Amino acid sequence: MDGPRGLAFDGQSIWVANNSDQTVTKFRPSDGAIELVVPVRTYPTGICFDGRSIWVCLTGYISPGKRVTKILASDGSIEGEFPVDTRPFAITSDGTNVWVGGAIHHSVTEVRIKNGLVRNVFSVPPAPDDILFDGANIWVSGSSLNAVTKISQP
Repeated sequence: MDGPRGLAFDGQSIWVANNSDQTVTKFRPSDGAIELVVPVRTYPTGICFDGRSIWVCLTGYISPGKRVTKILASDGSIEGEFPVDTRPFAITSDGTNVWVGGAIHHSVTEVRIKNGLVRNVFSVPPAPDDILFDGANIWVSGSSLNAVTKISQP
C-alpha cells in the first residue's frame, strides 16, 4: 500500500484506496494479510461499500479525474467506470445509490448503483471533504467554510 487515502469495510475485509500507487487493496482485519490488489487509475481517494461492490473515487491530480470505479467485492473484478463531477473526493452509499462529493464544482452527484447513471447533482456550499449516509439523509462536511450540509433524500 502506497499513499492510503480511503477505507471501507465490506463486512469481512477492509479495502484501502492507495493514492500514490493507484491501486485498491483488500486485506483481512484479523491478521493484515493482503487478499487482493486491484489496479485502478488517476489517484483513488474516497471509497465505499454498497452491499455488493466497492466504489472508488478517481481524483486525478495532474489531469482531473471525473469518474468512479465499481469493483465487485467478491473477486475484485472491475464492473465499470462511471462519469461524475470533476475531481471526486468523497463517497458514500445508501444501498440504492452512491453519493459522490466533487471538489472542483462544490457538488454531490447521486449515481445509481445498478447501472452507474447519474440521478441528480446537488450544489453544496463548501468543497466536500467527507460524505455520510445516516439511514435517512446525506451529510457533507466542508472544512473550507466550517460547514456541514444536509441533503434530504426524496
